[in-house]
Amino acid sequence: MKKPLPSLTGLFDEVKEYYAASPEKVEDQDLWHETNMARDVGRYRDTLEFLAPFCENVKSILDVGGFPGYLSVLYHKYLIDHVDLVSYHTSTQFESFLKEHGIRVFQADLNEKILSEPDAVYDLITLTEVIEHLCDPVSLLVRLKQHLPPHGVLFLSTPNQAHLRARISFSLFGRSCWSYPVGQDICGAGLKGHVREYTREEMSELLALAGYEVIRFEGSSWEVDSRYGSNVLPNFLKRLIPAFLRRGLFVLAKPV
Repeated sequence: MKKPLPSLTGLFDEVKEYYAASPEKVEDQDLWHETNMARDVGRYRDTLEFLAPFCENVKSILDVGGFPGYLSVLYHKYLIDHVDLVSYHTSTQFESFLKEHGIRVFQADLNEKILSEPDAVYDLITLTEVIEHLCDPVSLLVRLKQHLPPHGVLFLSTPNQAHLRARISFSLFGRSCWSYPVGQDICGAGLKGHVREYTREEMSELLALAGYEVIRFEGSSWEVDSRYGSNVLPNFLKRLIPAFLRRGLFVLAKPV
């Protein structure tokens, strides 16, 4: 790790500054961004803590589908210098903002090719909160392998279908607590909500089908800045939830 992580509150304030400085800031969505950003920053911090021990020998990261790019900036600041982002929806203005923070940006349809540089390889490829939006995740995972060297690793995060809240939501309402209205265009990016969410066992099967071996699984509780509540459960109680029932899945895998 290049430098120690700040507290959850400190990291939230940092990401909030990125949002305020970005050219795509939308005034009437400030409250929405703050409350949702508080949740996302908890996941960002969990991600950085999870990856830090594996980054001692990592010299390059490819962040796939990491809209809007805040996590890529945090990788660059706290983990390593060489970070590239493959985005499905990044304007020219926001690309300039990311480049100012040391991030190279590639535009790509994740259902087709990944990079315009087919021979580019990365020690670590991250796929955070993307896999659940894809109709054919195996195809993407297979294509990502061409950008991983033999020692390279894939990090994947996704909502946990076995999460306690998800179980209750399915029982009472017949839908996932993370589902968007059917057909809704998310962020104007052509996303149609969560196509499918996975349990730990299903994610293991998916990765094996694509030719990966799981190195490590962990559940993420996505703690929330205390200024914005804690999404039903206080943070100290979230830490007591067994990993397989936590809100998110973190997976580290290697190609075989």
